[in-house]
Amino acid sequence: MTAQLRGLDLLDAAIDHIEKHPETWEPAAYRCTTGMCLAGWIAEQPGGEWAGAPGYLDEEYLVREPEDDPDDIEEEGVHAAERAERLIGRSRCIDGGWPNDLFAGSNTLDDIKAMRDVLRAGSQ
Repeated sequence: MTAQLRGLDLLDAAIDHIEKHPETWEPAAYRCTTGMCLAGWIAEQPGGEWAGAPGYLDEEYLVREPEDDPDDIEEEGVHAAERAERLIGRSRCIDGGWPNDLFAGSNTLDDIKAMRDVLRAGSQ
């Protein structure tokens, strides 16, 4: 578990997990029976708890945390993309398309790494 990681270190940990366990990566689903997308892995890695009933794997929402923005909280909980965005930094932007570009279901792992590299270069 990566409870202490935030920002680009957490993004790197999610990418590392996907590289080591590609069978658990499902780019077009936050969480399902076959795996999770990047946002799902980012949201879950630091201890994020999914809001659905135990064993229910078709998910998009996590249990609320005190650090979540009240504007992000819905009846179902906090959306995985909103949580992932908070954990790696809302101020990070790629061509004005944050977070959709990074979390797009059509991204390849190489696309994600390239965007991470742009983010890392911009933070130095």
